Amino acid sequence: MLNLPSDLARDFQRLRERITRKASSAWFRERRQELESLAPYDPGRGRERLDQLLATASTKVPYYRAFRDREHLSLGDFPLTRKNDLREHFVDFISRDATGRMAPGAFSLA
Repeated sequence: MLNLPSDLARDFQRLRERITRKASSAWFRERRQELESLAPYDPGRGRERLDQLLATASTKVPYYRAFRDREHLSLGDFPLTRKNDLREHFVDFISRDATGRMAPGAFSLA
């Protein structure tokens, strides 16, 4: 143990208490409540947005077109995508319109 001058030891102790307090679950809970009060999460709206995203992916992204005919898509229906999948099927992950074409200027390999 270091033999520190009393004022430095006191500062050190305050810093230690502050770090411990911030690392406690109560501190994180308080911060989370603050954030949630600023922008409350609406589970219904979140579900609606996720459903819309999955529907768009299944209709516009060639890699996910196999899921197009399913009535109720869930995130669990989609395969886990690994880095190697992106490397091997990169072009298939780019969304396209109904004709199968990419929007002009939407993507560039340059």
